[in-house]
Amino acid sequence: MRHPIERTLKMITYIMGSFAAVEIRSKAVPVSPSDPDDDEVFILCAIDGEADYLVSEDHSLVDLKSSVL
Repeated sequence: MRHPIERTLKMITYIMGSFAAVEIRSKAVPVSPSDPDDDEVFILCAIDGEADYLVSEDHSLVDLKSSVL
């Protein structure tokens, strides 16, 4: 199904409005992921952005779930 371009742009605008810029100030994560090169930045961003959730299917992040609850 193809959506009209106007509807698509309107939805993209709504989605983009829900994002916020986060300045990463933290230097270390409380629990290191198994793949720190790729995932540490996401954890630091979530911490410094005071995120309620971090949604991911990345196993190195999902495996941390039990460590940080």
